[in-house]
Amino acid sequence: MIPFLIAAVFFFHASPQLAERQFADPQTLKPIAVSSREAKQHQLSSGPLYVRLKAPPKPGSNELLGLSFDVIVDPAGAVISAIAIPEKPEPPPELVTQAESLVRALKFKPFERDGHAITAGFQTYVGGLPPELKPAQHVSFPKVRDWKSVRITLHRTMGAFGHAPAYTVEILGDGQVFYNGEYLVAFAGKHRAVVPREQVVELVKLFARANFYSLADKYALGNSEGPQVTTSIQINGRRKQLLDISGVAVGMPLAAERLEEAIDRIAGSERWVHGNAETLAALQAEPWDLTSHSAAVALARLADFGDPDVALELIHAGTPLDGSASRTHVDLEGSCCTALGYAAKHGDLKLMQALLDAGAAANPEIMDRALFDSASGGNVDAFHLLLANGASVKTHDPGGWTLLMAAASSGSPAMLKEILKSDKDVNAIAHPSVPPCESEDRWEKLAKECSPPESSGHTALMEAIYLSDYENSQEQVDRAEVVRLLLAAGADVNARDAEGDTALLFCHMNLELASLLLRAGADPNVRNHGGDTPLHLAGSDEMQRLLIEHGAVATTEAAKE
Repeated sequence: MIPFLIAAVFFFHASPQLAERQFADPQTLKPIAVSSREAKQHQLSSGPLYVRLKAPPKPGSNELLGLSFDVIVDPAGAVISAIAIPEKPEPPPELVTQAESLVRALKFKPFERDGHAITAGFQTYVGGLPPELKPAQHVSFPKVRDWKSVRITLHRTMGAFGHAPAYTVEILGDGQVFYNGEYLVAFAGKHRAVVPREQVVELVKLFARANFYSLADKYALGNSEGPQVTTSIQINGRRKQLLDISGVAVGMPLAAERLEEAIDRIAGSERWVHGNAETLAALQAEPWDLTSHSAAVALARLADFGDPDVALELIHAGTPLDGSASRTHVDLEGSCCTALGYAAKHGDLKLMQALLDAGAAANPEIMDRALFDSASGGNVDAFHLLLANGASVKTHDPGGWTLLMAAASSGSPAMLKEILKSDKDVNAIAHPSVPPCESEDRWEKLAKECSPPESSGHTALMEAIYLSDYENSQEQVDRAEVVRLLLAAGADVNARDAEGDTALLFCHMNLELASLLLRAGADPNVRNHGGDTPLHLAGSDEMQRLLIEHGAVATTEAAKE
């Protein structure tokens, strides 16, 4: 079973084995596997799925875990098949039935390919929860004497893994809404709106029904590294705050989590976090400059993880196309990808065409960068569209990456074959360019670091194994085939990177890839600069046995030192 906490971070999973599972009518359904990103974007209902256990789990048991389901969604967006993946030990039948009913109730926007709605397949998870904790004592809920005194806030953090949006929304008693986007949101910074006071009254009633003032101040799973959510309400000067850190896993009432969702719903957070049908009108009402640099950065974020329809609206409103954004940077601005780059990476041909028509095709820098993004996303059609609109094939990107490395990282054999037609240097390593010394002051120039950044030393073979497929469509990913193609093209199986690692040292858990490398002559006793060998890093007993079968020699930690 998948642990609850992992499921909380990775709610959807595209299943590589989806086509092999036994569905209700496989000949009729013929689902097309979609990525986790696409499945999450298409889900109309929000939040993870839970079922309550009748009794607290026994110490050391796995009852707190849940069930994974293979899901098939028809062209209209309705779930037509939800089959629990067999688990050992078998969960109680009533748990399976309850979980299945939750999955079947989900609704999705239709999934499309080439402009046509498709039957889509993916994997999702329903977590098992302990019984709710009852409040230690009842605290009366204050009656609102002055609505100007009402202040409701919700603050979400990104968590240790950085997969969740971080932002704050505040709703005042008169209906004013204040938003501040921090991380992994389409619109960063401050925005505002107004909602009818009747909705604020409705929200306060939900707090009262949840017995909010009686709840604990904190519900936290001890080892959770997931997002933290802080909810608070202030009425007549009386303030109550609740901190939720995977709280439902330790018995936090679901009513508290539903309050979090209700605040987002009434505040309209989604219009800024990912964008929706209300976004453009809300931005214009502020008013917010749709032709600003901030708007250009927002356009890039929308193309990455937001609503592509909102991105199209910004394009038509005249938003600049040269904004760039990076998920890995706290303020989300950087030199990573433009809107065209993200659209190419995700294979959104409709958005790409709109950007090209709006003028992106006239910018060689944007075009060339997007070509690398299409390669790293494994999208051959996007790659060809860029070439047809004037993109030129460059040997390296500004970071020193080759197109072949980008294609290998995608895990797509089709993309790799395309790039191998023009780039056959399978053993090239990245050579980052020298950063310019911009200051004219002699002493500042001396203080600046003007030497080339250090290269990771990765080869295409290492990139093929090193990266994960969390966001790539499983239709196009076959990393074993990519490794075979690179080896056949002459990839050096024992090449070392800047840390002394070889491709084999990245195969902690993947038996298939490790076996391919070992059969191709990978050294099972290679030691990196830190003293680690493949045996030290093996993630399973099976991996250790495979390495020993191919000549790996066990060493003590002392010998490693």
